This record gives sequence, C-alpha cells and structure tokens, in this order.
Amino acid sequence: MSFPEEAQTSLWRPLKPETVLKFDPRTLSPQFSKENATCHELPNAGSLFSVPILTDEFCEDLVAELRAYTDAGRPYGGAHFNGIRSWKSTGYPMRLAELGFGFLDEFVKGPVTKVVNELYPGVGPLECGHAHSIHRMHDGSKETSILPGSNQAPLHTDGSVITVNINIGGKWTGGGLRAFDDGNKTEEPDLVLAQQKGHALIHPGHILHQGAPLHSGDRHNLVIFTTRSD
Repeated sequence: MSFPEEAQTSLWRPLKPETVLKFDPRTLSPQFSKENATCHELPNAGSLFSVPILTDEFCEDLVAELRAYTDAGRPYGGAHFNGIRSWKSTGYPMRLAELGFGFLDEFVKGPVTKVVNELYPGVGPLECGHAHSIHRMHDGSKETSILPGSNQAPLHTDGSVITVNINIGGKWTGGGLRAFDDGNKTEEPDLVLAQQKGHALIHPGHILHQGAPLHSGDRHNLVIFTTRSD
C-alpha cells in the first residue's frame, strides 16, 4: 500500500508534510527495543508487549494533524469500517492514508519489523496493511475533548499478523486494553493493560481484546494492522 499516493487522491495536505509523509528516525523513541518491552502473557493465546515507541513531540504533532483534519470537516470512517462494526462504535476512526501519513510504510518495514521479530521470532518481514486512528471519549467530556469520540469498544480480533496500538495523547482514567485468553467464555478479561502516551501495545491479531470504558477524559490512538510482505 502506498500511503502518499492515496493521500494525493484525498486532496489533503498535512500540517507538517516533512514529518508525516516520510519516516524520520528522530521521531522514534530511543527506548524502542526488545530490552525495554514488558511482556504480558496469556498462557494459550500468546504474549502481548508494551514498549515505548514514539517521542512525545511526534505524538503531539500527530494529534495536531488529526485535529486539523477534523476541523476542516473531513470525513470519518471509510470502506474498512462498513460492516458489522459501525465507524462510530469503533471510536470515530480516521484512515491514516487519507491524512497523508506516508511515514507508516517505512516505519513498519524498518524499526517495527526489527523489534517485532525480536519479540516474536520467525514472524518475518512486515508491511502496513491498514492503519487508522481511534478516539475514546467519556460522555462527560464532550465539551472539552478536542476530537469527537465514543466510549464504546466492541470485543473483537484483528485481521492482522501483528497489531501495533500506539497511544498518542489525551488525558483519561480507566480505559485499559482488556485481553482474553483462548477458551475464556466469560466477560472477565485475563489481562487489563494500561496505555501511556508514546507507548505501543503490540500483539498478534488473533488475540481477543476490547478497550475498557474510560472513567473520564479522552484518549487518542493510532492502530496499525501489519501483514507479511514476503
């Protein structure tokens, strides 16, 4: 997938094209490595990892891009969200190709593939199959949130080899990632993982998961679905 080419068809010009059209290694957290990753184990489904991945400054730039896109009246959703899950129930997503986020191609093929293969040996080369933003917002924060959002989060798996879920900002309480082991037929998750600005939650797409409701505030994430490139 060529993100810059898709972005051209949308006639949207990013605020900082020099930052988001092409991957700049300086936007990567210096702590993005296997050594700084924390493992969270599901005995049957496999491991999830939390790890620093982007600098705070770049996260703030990305939120500014999302806000400018929204303020310009650009559309939400897209073909990826037509179907069982509505675009509102998935957190008012924006397809990142439409925002000109061309950095994702090199970002995934380079540093993400390297670290993911250290965390999950044998995964192989990866590329960005799809990426979108997600915006969670508590009902009491509608007047203060900088982006529209939803506090709904359906239980689901992802159509990805590996999912990279990056928090890029917001102020909130609650709202961890609920992860369920294979065979868990209850409504109680086996793990609830906190999210933090500039950090990624990385997991195989087949793991059943769900965003827990926010207790207050709002939160903004980029979610990258990777596929194998070989």
